[in-house]
Amino acid sequence: MSFLKKILLLASLSATSAFGQHYYSTTGELWLNSGVKYKFNKQLDLALDLNGRFGDYKLQTFFPEFIVKYEFFEWFKPSVEYRIVLDREKEEYYSFGNRINLNFNFQKEFGRSEVSFRVRYQSAFSRVGTGTDYSPDFDNALRFKPEFKYDPKGFKLTPEAAVEFFYNPNNGPLGNRFTRTRFVLGFSYNLPGPQELAVKYFLDHHVNVPFPNNRHVLSIGYTYEFERKSDEDVLKEELEELRKKRRN
Repeated sequence: MSFLKKILLLASLSATSAFGQHYYSTTGELWLNSGVKYKFNKQLDLALDLNGRFGDYKLQTFFPEFIVKYEFFEWFKPSVEYRIVLDREKEEYYSFGNRINLNFNFQKEFGRSEVSFRVRYQSAFSRVGTGTDYSPDFDNALRFKPEFKYDPKGFKLTPEAAVEFFYNPNNGPLGNRFTRTRFVLGFSYNLPGPQELAVKYFLDHHVNVPFPNNRHVLSIGYTYEFERKSDEDVLKEELEELRKKRRN
């Protein structure tokens, strides 16, 4: 194929894609989450999050989530997440289910920059309710997420950007294909003490599915981190208390 034909084909596909946008519906959501993280030791982190997702002025999805992350190497930190999910159906009742995420997190720092890549396998089970409405929270999926963060010197905000690809591994009419792309822009902000605020914007773009939807999401999250004191830290505190008593 000549270079000119390739250009004409690309232009034709772009025009078709632009025309096809008329068949997309567009929705907006607000995601709020808060959680606590407990650093058990240098390798093991435990976390508990509460998540609420709102759309059409209603609570669409609610789920508590328990997370275990372990650092095998500085560049490899796998984790397991368990969710109990309540999801609102079109008929205005909630479906109930469980979901497990297995994450393989790879990351590398370059000065003040960090590049990471996450591979996630999510598996849902024990769903209660008819579940006639499509809900990604109850589907099995493979997800691939490259991400970039930068920590500017003397700047309290840490900006980040990512893109995530969703793949349906199930056999069936809509299986064995990529079904969604998620674009992410946001920042995290270290509050006083062991606290962090994260604000992100998501654009979900569905493909290869009937009645595709573009979803705009504003996500706001708050995390408080506890750290288990080592024996050395405890000893230092005891010595400091003794010094104070002697001064008095």
